[in-house]
Amino acid sequence: MKKIGKKNIIKYSLIVLMILLFIVLGIVLTKKDEKEGKTIDANNQNLALDINYDIVVEIKGEVRHPGLYTLPHDTRVQDLISLAGGFSVDADTTTINLASKLVDGMVIVIPKKNSGVVSDVGSKININKATISELCSLDGIGESLAQRIIDYRLEHGFFQSIEDIKNVTGIGDALFNKIKDNITI
Repeated sequence: MKKIGKKNIIKYSLIVLMILLFIVLGIVLTKKDEKEGKTIDANNQNLALDINYDIVVEIKGEVRHPGLYTLPHDTRVQDLISLAGGFSVDADTTTINLASKLVDGMVIVIPKKNSGVVSDVGSKININKATISELCSLDGIGESLAQRIIDYRLEHGFFQSIEDIKNVTGIGDALFNKIKDNITI
């Protein structure tokens, strides 16, 4: 029988330790990947939950698929038209503001060419009469700010000019410049 020398014992011990180290490292990395995978899945599920499908709008007239659509609250007219299959060949698109945000309960009518009907899609929001959901359709206006606008209107009376909306706490020049082309009194 051969005698195993000290050098050989150390050599074999190092090999065994290296193998064990690789095994442990492989297990740790696998567990880390699994955890990261679960985190990604959870985040994806949270992202899906963050989308609020809280408005229902109807589109009719000259689109391929008229009907009711349930959409996220920040959807624009262009998105709805795309979901409805796009315009028909007879659609009169000259009076439609494709960039307008949709509001719950809205009805979009796409008129036929030469029908004499003018679409009110994208018409201005009257800040003296607007509901919270109508005010929320304005870029940069959320529910709390919309409520402040209504509260201000109830406390001080109707706005005398669109510039008066800047008297509402939270509406400065920058926000006013974003919404001024979409509001009226």
